[in-house]
Amino acid sequence: MNRATRDALRDFQKREGLPIGGIAGPETEKSLVTAKTRTAKAQSELDTILGGSFWPF
Repeated sequence: MNRATRDALRDFQKREGLPIGGIAGPETEKSLVTAKTRTAKAQSELDTILGGSFWPF
């Protein structure tokens, strides 16, 4: 794991109120999955509202 990845992981752990260790243990992995699900749901809702035509990706 490079420094940027480790720093991003620590930032995520801090933001989620997890123990900050820079290692993706079971608690962090569970939170990452939950965050990804929240993000995907929010993106889907936004696409529905905007009709999906404003996103070039």
